[in-house]
Amino acid sequence: MKTSMLKNNKTIVASICATALLTSSFVVASSRYFHDKEIDTLVAKCEEQHGTYDVTMTDALTNSYSFQCLPND
Repeated sequence: MKTSMLKNNKTIVASICATALLTSSFVVASSRYFHDKEIDTLVAKCEEQHGTYDVTMTDALTNSYSFQCLPND
């Protein structure tokens, strides 16, 4: 009986770890997707105004960036 209970505990822990990993992967993928869409929108708006843009990634881990739209003279 003790072996069966230990096996159940291992299964539960493995299930929790797998769920946490899948959830984390989904959050990271969603964050990257929306981050890319945000930059695409900024670039498109700048190009509509015939501007030149500069995107600088300041921190890859947190997806921080700096964006500038400079008018063409």
